Amino acid sequence: MCGGSLEEGERLEEAVIREVKEETGLDATIKRQLGAVSYRYPCDTHGNMSIILTMYISLSFMK
Repeated sequence: MCGGSLEEGERLEEAVIREVKEETGLDATIKRQLGAVSYRYPCDTHGNMSIILTMYISLSFMK
């Protein structure tokens, strides 16, 4: 399972494709989103933080 954070101005789908490429070397194509859960919590060093867990299904991987 790949993971990471959004870069400035990046959409979730773009981040998913980029993270898959960075972590596996594969080019992914998103077919659909399966679901998402978000959680916000206080952080002493960065203020309020948000975690968004989003699951996508991809049927196409190219090397």
